[in-house]
Amino acid sequence: MHMPFPFDRNAYHHEHERPRNERLVFLRSEAERLQLVDMWEMILTADYQVSDIEKLDYERREEFLDVIELLVKAFDA
Repeated sequence: MHMPFPFDRNAYHHEHERPRNERLVFLRSEAERLQLVDMWEMILTADYQVSDIEKLDYERREEFLDVIELLVKAFDA
């Protein structure tokens, strides 16, 4: 018996083909809301030696976003 595919295969894109940046967009907007943009830029420059998050590889970007997420949680309390 043939079962239908649970979602449209044509709509699926592997994350390496079309990376998802929802977390980045959300955390950046939260950093702006909490006035943490200077800290965002300082951490990128001092700890990661880049001026733009797009220059980080996937693992370092996730590490940076983890740091920012902790800051957002701390300052949003």
